[in-house]
Amino acid sequence: MSAPVFIDELGAEEWARFREVRLRALMEAPLAFGSTLEEERALPEADWPHQLSRAVTFVARCDGSRGPGGDVGVVRLAADRADPEVGWLIAMWVCPEARGCGVGDALVSAVLERARAVGYTRVRLDVADLNQDAVLLYARHGFTPTGEVGTHRPPREHIREHRREVVLAGR
Repeated sequence: MSAPVFIDELGAEEWARFREVRLRALMEAPLAFGSTLEEERALPEADWPHQLSRAVTFVARCDGSRGPGGDVGVVRLAADRADPEVGWLIAMWVCPEARGCGVGDALVSAVLERARAVGYTRVRLDVADLNQDAVLLYARHGFTPTGEVGTHRPPREHIREHRREVVLAGR
């Protein structure tokens, strides 16, 4: 894939687009996320716009058309519940066909740009230890390990992950 990467921020009215790319992510990478495809498929339609109001959501596409068919990646920026200076990079996914083409870099850059704009001093994320491509992606953007480790909830507690953080300059 050599097309330019376009990043769209989704509004609540684009919940169906978010739902489609999120379910694709859960289907393609079922062990990468805290929730399951079955859990999110079962969500009522009314929950999807609400999710978009709780976290900034970006999708990536590699063509000029907008819409679910062209979406090749997704990432979200959520506020920390306890610390107003911290944002969380969550729900990151790039479809296999678009990996290695700059989509992940564009999505992470969008999150960091927004985090700076809203005044966060740090952005954190959790990443599976075995997902070395993601670890390298985050390291390219300045995310370093914090020393905190954990696992997914059952039945996927065998998946070990670690926390990474980037301190944002310019505050």
